[in-house]
Amino acid sequence: MCLQAIKNQDFERAGKLAARAAVEQPDSWAAWMNLGLAKRYGDGARGVLPAVDAFEKAVALNPSLPDAHTWLASALSCTPRQAAARTAAFQVDFDNKDGLEMETQTVLG
Repeated sequence: MCLQAIKNQDFERAGKLAARAAVEQPDSWAAWMNLGLAKRYGDGARGVLPAVDAFEKAVALNPSLPDAHTWLASALSCTPRQAAARTAAFQVDFDNKDGLEMETQTVLG
């Protein structure tokens, strides 16, 4: 439901759904990814730091997911943490076919 709200650009609803999912499932990298996306897309500049926090949690929970690192790097690049943005960007492992497949099914599915 959260991803559908993001796709429909209903970021207020997506943010509420993602925040609830992150509270109910704090060990779910997908919940944190969705929260990061909702904050980054929906809250503009105000959403950058909350998005960074959410993407960092997603990466910590599942460091093999390329999109988590990419989104983290993107959000970090909007902060003074430029070195951290570069580090996150270089953590992307595009040879990890299992991580890409799992991520596509869970986040985009």
